Amino acid sequence: MLQVDLFTACAVGGIVLLVYHYLSKKFEYFLSKPIPCPKPTFLFGNTASMMLRTQDAKEKVQELYNSFPDAKIMGFYNLLKPAFIVRDPEVIKKIGVKDFDYFMEHTPIFSPSKTDADDDNSQSLFGNSLFALRGQKWRDMRATLSPAFTGSKMRHMFDLVAECGVSLKEFLLKEAKTGKRMEYEMKDTFSRFGTDVIATVAFGLKVDSMREQDNEFFTKGKKMLDVKSPKVLIKFLTVVAFPWLARKLDIDLVDGKLATYFRGVLTGHMKQREAHGIVRNDMINILMEVQKGALRHNARSTKRRMQDLPR
Repeated sequence: MLQVDLFTACAVGGIVLLVYHYLSKKFEYFLSKPIPCPKPTFLFGNTASMMLRTQDAKEKVQELYNSFPDAKIMGFYNLLKPAFIVRDPEVIKKIGVKDFDYFMEHTPIFSPSKTDADDDNSQSLFGNSLFALRGQKWRDMRATLSPAFTGSKMRHMFDLVAECGVSLKEFLLKEAKTGKRMEYEMKDTFSRFGTDVIATVAFGLKVDSMREQDNEFFTKGKKMLDVKSPKVLIKFLTVVAFPWLARKLDIDLVDGKLATYFRGVLTGHMKQREAHGIVRNDMINILMEVQKGALRHNARSTKRRMQDLPR
């Protein structure tokens, strides 16, 4: 009996050591490279304080960015995964403009099981967005969408943003004229303004979140962005650290009911515009043009045009 217990203890100890050795090797990626990297913590890498909620994500990113002020490129570990922080504007320009089609692999965040597969009917809200696509599908989508983001189209959409700003200004002026003491939490105020902008530019909705505090679009959007909830945190850790498990479990960061709501709003407006010939200078109109092939483009012309942009 004693021998069996001893053998079991040795076997368990050996497995633990092997796992520890395997995970520790993950943090040797930058040791053989001329790229500085802060000392990682076992399992959590350089994001322990952020994962354990002892430090805000913005503060942690700023801290990492400033840890090597003279470096053009530095590294850090996002849990077990090595990642790069590019600090030099010229290198950023080279990656984002000149050589963008070489950087087409992204860490899966939104429903990786569906975005990695050749499934254009993915039920994930962001499953076919540029932030989720990888490889050739990402390259093709970027080439398709590039002509949609010209300066003239952005200027037309800015009119919609300006309307939201005017509405917010008029609301605050009206409140000030009442003579009552006003107190507005600025984060909440600008969150509502941002929601109104997203609603009108991306979804074609007229939303006034300052006057209608509990409107459906705002409340559902707030739930979708509640990244501090334990459920969302667990999902995020699973997708980032164990993407293979996320694929098997079909995990998506966006709640299914919320995804159905926003998808319904978007597709509903597209069908309505198609039926009545409605044209509006917003993202829905651009997406409809792309869908019809009205904005024709190809990867080579995209790259050539972007390389010709003033540096």
